Amino acid sequence: MISVEEALTCIARATRPLPIVELPITAAVGRTLAEDVASDIDSPPHDKSMVDGYAVLASD
Repeated sequence: MISVEEALTCIARATRPLPIVELPITAAVGRTLAEDVASDIDSPPHDKSMVDGYAVLASD
C-alpha cells in the first residue's frame, strides 16, 4: 500500500487541470465553479438559525 502523499503525487502526475469556461448561468447546470461566489445581499433577509435545537436551564 502507498501513502496518501504518494497517491496524491500519482494523481497529480496523471491528470491536468481543466480549462476555465465562461457560460451563461442557464447553460451551467451540472458544472463546477472555478472560483468562489459571494452575494452582496443576505438571503434570507433575516437572522436564521442553521440548526434546530433547544436549551434548558437546570434551575428552571
